[in-house]
Amino acid sequence: MVTTIKNPQSSSSMKVRFGAHLGLITLNLVALWLRGKFLWEKRTEVNGFTIATFGLLLFSLGILIYAYSLRRAYQKRLAGRREQACQPDNTLPLLAIIEQAESEPFTLKILPYNGRLMAKRFLFTLLCMLLFLPELLSGVDIANISNFSTIIIILGFFTPFAFLISLIVLPHRPSPMLVYDEEGVLYNGFRLQQRIAWGDMTLFAVTGPAYGAWLYYELHSAEECISWRALKRPRDIAYAKSMDRLVASIAASAQLPLYDLRDTELIF
Repeated sequence: MVTTIKNPQSSSSMKVRFGAHLGLITLNLVALWLRGKFLWEKRTEVNGFTIATFGLLLFSLGILIYAYSLRRAYQKRLAGRREQACQPDNTLPLLAIIEQAESEPFTLKILPYNGRLMAKRFLFTLLCMLLFLPELLSGVDIANISNFSTIIIILGFFTPFAFLISLIVLPHRPSPMLVYDEEGVLYNGFRLQQRIAWGDMTLFAVTGPAYGAWLYYELHSAEECISWRALKRPRDIAYAKSMDRLVASIAASAQLPLYDLRDTELIF
């Protein structure tokens, strides 16, 4: 009998993730089109700074498209491994359970992954600077050293403003909570609440890249997918033991092995 699972790519969190990536690509394309239009209209007055911003936009667009293609390819490989894990008598590797299962209900806070959020904010700020700074500096002779203070003042005011806009567009979200109880596992996150009962669980696995500092857990049923992250080597030893105890409790209560579906190829 083959167990079916929900494809996490159709979940709301995955749609938001790919939507944010496509949004950055769209913003980059708009900025590139405006820069190209400006270069064409002012082709007799362009300077090195304007040409450099156009080149940076081309470079950032290439990086974004390359990262998006890597992510899509990874999702296809992972979907194949998930299907294989649901097959009986598969030979996929398992991860060892190192803690004793917990019998009493408890709640665990999931550590936020601020690195990716800050990277998106930095990229948003950079795109805003590449889009609007040439307009602000269009009347300034950059080659003239006497105008250096004017350029610094413009950068000093515009950069914090652009970063403030990125904080509004990409806000910090409260850390989600995982609840382990007698009915199953409850994920209580930002505008998202999911529950999977013990009898409905079909797959428990670790995904994501094999390198890096994070472990990405996935818990599946036929209709739901709960996913969360945990540091491989957290500084808080008590929190690490709590996470290991949660993993052991889920595996024992659901009577599922913990599959290792991590990928060794490059993933953005």
